[in-house]
Amino acid sequence: MRYVILHTPRTGSNVLCDCLVQTGLAGMRDLNDAGFFIGFGESVAQAFASGAVDKYFERNRTPNGVEGCKLSWDYIEHLNKYLSWGDIDKILRSFDRFVWLTREDVAEQAVSRLYARTCGVWTSLDQPKADVLPVHYNVDRLTYFAAQAAGENAAIEMWLRLHRETPLKLTYEENSAAWNVAVEKILRFVGYEGDIPVIKPKLKKLKDNEKLRWATRFREEAGL
Repeated sequence: MRYVILHTPRTGSNVLCDCLVQTGLAGMRDLNDAGFFIGFGESVAQAFASGAVDKYFERNRTPNGVEGCKLSWDYIEHLNKYLSWGDIDKILRSFDRFVWLTREDVAEQAVSRLYARTCGVWTSLDQPKADVLPVHYNVDRLTYFAAQAAGENAAIEMWLRLHRETPLKLTYEENSAAWNVAVEKILRFVGYEGDIPVIKPKLKKLKDNEKLRWATRFREEAGL
């Protein structure tokens, strides 16, 4: 059983996958491996030609036969710089199940993406980049990130419809209220029927008062 979590950035995919890794049942053995899949940059083409996809699933397959990974749509677009769409489509069509992860609060997602892109801090375990610039409120960049997420979600939805796939739909908001419920939904969705351990997320939320204020301001200015 092979499944993928399709998502856009800043939808809680790292926390969710860290919880899945901890179960030992979800076809993911390492959070970083799940996120980077087959690499970045010019090495992607060589990695793909050398069987990186199969190698990824071989090393991440859990004893119950489950294979999983997460793919953000912007990463898929990155792959398309080095692989043909036919190759990417072949990867996508190799999955048996699809989980579609979104975030209802567009403003908070955009603010979170602005911070992460500027500071290089994508999880609570990351350290800011040495040459990091101050993060300033920028309505134009926030608008761009909000529009980018909308476009990426539209692309995910279109691909799923084209191939008549019915995904398990999850949102950041419902997941963050009960991560163990989200984990159970995914494991049941991929056919696991046994006991599921109770998991405590290792990663922490990166929200703070400034981000919340910026999200409120962006909502008002953008009419969201």
